[in-house]
Amino acid sequence: MIYILVEGHGDTGAVSNLVNRLWNDLQLPYIPIHTPGIRWKNLHQRKGLERGVEYIRTKHDASGLLIVRDDEDNCPVDVVPTVTGILREFNAPFPIAYHIMYREFETLFLPCLRIFAGREIKYDFGEGKIRIHPKANFEGDFERNRDAKGIMSQFFPPGKSYKPSLDQLPLTRLINFEILRQSELACFGTLERCLNHLANNQENPTVYP
Repeated sequence: MIYILVEGHGDTGAVSNLVNRLWNDLQLPYIPIHTPGIRWKNLHQRKGLERGVEYIRTKHDASGLLIVRDDEDNCPVDVVPTVTGILREFNAPFPIAYHIMYREFETLFLPCLRIFAGREIKYDFGEGKIRIHPKANFEGDFERNRDAKGIMSQFFPPGKSYKPSLDQLPLTRLINFEILRQSELACFGTLERCLNHLANNQENPTVYP
């Protein structure tokens, strides 16, 4: 079982959906992927990382751990080496991949906005539905913006705004992987490499990157 730790509102369902779909799209060997049931705190600090790894260590079926979090301001190149150094000290018996969504999970939506245009978004819990503006689109540097959530809200119906707890999962279901690859969005390419690491290092419990 691949376990996932996340921090953000709405990430529990959205990250699981994204990882499951991408795992299949990459045609990786079948390994069940667990849907995170709770949010974890301090996944950028030793105490949060240690608590998370020790929790997954209690899962007797654990064959990998993916840690996913947002970081609006810090470049992953500057942050990740320190974090992965800490993770290696824990000597976990399963491979670990640490991934930062720079700047936020919703950054993944920006390259796909043009195919979201005019689409109806249905909610899972009887909350109704909305329609994305038919002219929805975004051009420019996807990772330069700190407020992808605000950009998404611009294309919601009047009086509505993007809410992770409601909108993150249904929009994630609409993400197109080929569009993301063509966009050369760095955080998406890193996520693909994270999943390859977990799939291909089942007998080699190393940390990526």
